[in-house]
Amino acid sequence: MKKNNKSMGLTVCLWAICQWQAPAAMASKAEYKSTQKPNKQYVLSLSGGVMWANPGTNQQFYLVPDVEKAYLKTNGTKSVVNGEVFLGMLFDTPELQIHAGLAFGMNSSIGLSGDVLEDADPDFNNYFYHYKVRSPRLTAKAKLVKEISNGFAPYLSANAGVAFNYAHGFIEIPKISQEVPHPFFEDHTRNTFTYGLGAGIQKSITENFSMGFGYEFADLGKFELARAPGQTLGHGLRESKLHTHSAMLNLTFVS
Repeated sequence: MKKNNKSMGLTVCLWAICQWQAPAAMASKAEYKSTQKPNKQYVLSLSGGVMWANPGTNQQFYLVPDVEKAYLKTNGTKSVVNGEVFLGMLFDTPELQIHAGLAFGMNSSIGLSGDVLEDADPDFNNYFYHYKVRSPRLTAKAKLVKEISNGFAPYLSANAGVAFNYAHGFIEIPKISQEVPHPFFEDHTRNTFTYGLGAGIQKSITENFSMGFGYEFADLGKFELARAPGQTLGHGLRESKLHTHSAMLNLTFVS
């Protein structure tokens, strides 16, 4: 009988301890959950800065059977305004943050200029030419962010997609008043593959906002002007690549 009473007392004690510990354990579990960030969040990033490019090559071709011209590039490196909007998801891992989504970029027009040689003859360097190219683009973009200390985080980025390269505004300007220019090449938009690679560093300024600075190289792809009115041979001026370098400030919001 004494043995049964002893066992019953031990059971009651264990039950009381469990009841006392249960609320504390539940509170601790709830507190742990409340401090954990969700492993997937929305990201909005706005970037702006300066883009540098030095486009153009020398070209020579016939416009009609008896008219040949050479176009000699003279422009150097140009600087223009560049901007981008990125919208995507943040995937948080123990080692890295991964931003993945879509980016829309746009730059102001880059100018190309040079000399026009009639009959492709250096003795008949009678015109200047000038036109511009602008590159709206839509790409899939990924960014790897590694926080190091005090809210600072270096990052690497890569993107690939399509650029809508708009070549426009071609003119020829006579160097001597007696010359009369031929009809001008016409505006043309070419949809082309583009890609970019970047690196930089960002700093958290609040729980949801961070600011950063980075560099990006991009190949914005091919672009070309359309044939001039009456042109039966060849093509308009065209380029197989548009390499750019950008220094960009960015502001990122994480929901």
